[in-house]
Amino acid sequence: MAAPVVYGYIRTATEDPAGVLEHRVAMEMWCAREGWRLGAVFQDVGSPLDAEERPGFRGLLGTRRRCRTRQRW
Repeated sequence: MAAPVVYGYIRTATEDPAGVLEHRVAMEMWCAREGWRLGAVFQDVGSPLDAEERPGFRGLLGTRRRCRTRQRW
């Protein structure tokens, strides 16, 4: 059986590359431990909580929509 594919999302209010890398590594380790394959990590770096434009989050939602349309029930 193929490993389930999951997607990650990182949003930070500051432009901290080390923090983003730390979160990404934590996601990768979690996925490896659970036997999942990390398909992609979407991110909005330097994006405050009240930001209306979040291209990374929109990308994540778009991927979810595409995955749902390919599923067969």
